[in-house]
Amino acid sequence: MDFAGLLPSLEAKRCDAVISGMFVTDKRKQSFDAVTYLDTVTILVAKAGTVHAKSVDDFAGKTVAVQTGTTFVQLFEKINADLKAKGLKPVDVQLYPKASDGIQQVLIGRAYATTTQDTELAFRELQNPGALVSIYEFEDEQSFGVFVRKGGDDGAAINEALTGLKENGMLAEISQRWHLNPEKLSVRQ
Repeated sequence: MDFAGLLPSLEAKRCDAVISGMFVTDKRKQSFDAVTYLDTVTILVAKAGTVHAKSVDDFAGKTVAVQTGTTFVQLFEKINADLKAKGLKPVDVQLYPKASDGIQQVLIGRAYATTTQDTELAFRELQNPGALVSIYEFEDEQSFGVFVRKGGDDGAAINEALTGLKENGMLAEISQRWHLNPEKLSVRQ
């Protein structure tokens, strides 16, 4: 399913929960209950060997692949407004429906970089060791969450299950298997 359709599907009762690397935000919590499970940070990913950027100004005039339906779209709208205010060329933002599409555009050379999470890079490193590198980390630590409809017992049940998995070490084991930092596990409702 397209990322942008996940929460509408939950609202329409076509599913009972959304677990898809989705950030817990104040806006989303107005409509849904959420249980966080992992802290993450937004990064720019490029081909291995690409020089690390010192600031967002280094992206002026470059092509960046961005996943539709994500907060990354608004992030690059703000970056482009700031670049224009400084008299710099805006980022050429290419929109794609999936994070994997952005990664593919980087790998084939159509995009300088793609914006994603540190977790996505960890996953891609398992698939293509050494092919990609983080070239910029934004100062925006966020949390992934499991989303459910408001008012039911589902949120409490998910929180209890995730807390149990964290306490017995299973969540840490899973995170290490996928090259994620177990110190970023953050179960809370």
